[in-house]
Amino acid sequence: GFAAKDMMNTLMQSETFRENVGLAIVSLLISAIVVAILMVLSQVVRKTFIYPGMPEKAEFVGEQIREAENDMCALSIGFCISAILRFALHGKLPTEELDEKDDHEQWQAWLLFVFSVLFAVVAVILTKIQSSYPIFCEEKDGGNPHATRAIDLLKMTCVMTKAWCILYWG
Repeated sequence: GFAAKDMMNTLMQSETFRENVGLAIVSLLISAIVVAILMVLSQVVRKTFIYPGMPEKAEFVGEQIREAENDMCALSIGFCISAILRFALHGKLPTEELDEKDDHEQWQAWLLFVFSVLFAVVAVILTKIQSSYPIFCEEKDGGNPHATRAIDLLKMTCVMTKAWCILYWG
């Protein structure tokens, strides 16, 4: 997760993307697409080469790997979203090492806290949606596994974005 965060942050810090908020958002989208492609490729490799050799453990191992991939995505994308929000608030992209003081105003810090509350509310709404619609149930209960994973990933990303916003608010 932290390696993906560093990769995404390094791309965002490159000369091409650090000039304005819109370009920083483009770097986030590029990074998210690359991570999604890597997740799909790893799933293909697992289904083709690994799971056939362990049929009794494939479901359990697959669930554990999906959870780890979701955590990695949520942590890294959440960090980048919080960096973009800080960029929009302060007018300057936070440094790659996050080691310099950004001299923000107090109202900007409180606005970051408001964003964290909004992301928490969205996570609660997504949880309610997930529990209310059968498409988001577990596959064994008739749900769509891709829809379930997508809403889990969205929910976790909102929670991690909230966490990063609270961290930088503090």
